[in-house]
Amino acid sequence: MIGYSLSLCVCDIMRGKVALDDVIKISTGTRACNDEDWNRVLDSYSKTYWRRDPVRARVIANTLRDTGRIDQPRCRDEAPASAFRGVKVWE
Repeated sequence: MIGYSLSLCVCDIMRGKVALDDVIKISTGTRACNDEDWNRVLDSYSKTYWRRDPVRARVIANTLRDTGRIDQPRCRDEAPASAFRGVKVWE
């Protein structure tokens, strides 16, 4: 599966709606091109979208990133496909 929202896709994985192993990639609208920016995004999402289990969410997000399954088009100065502009969260 391909996802288009880091925050919502990680939530779906935590809820068991999508298996982590089934994720090909998540093409996200974030622009976290280095570790400092990445951790800032995770800190922010941990307080909002992932507040029920921020530790588990961070593990999932970092696993996806560490295995090359996070795509951030904005780090290449390209427009992201956004789940909030009529694009499905998963396909």
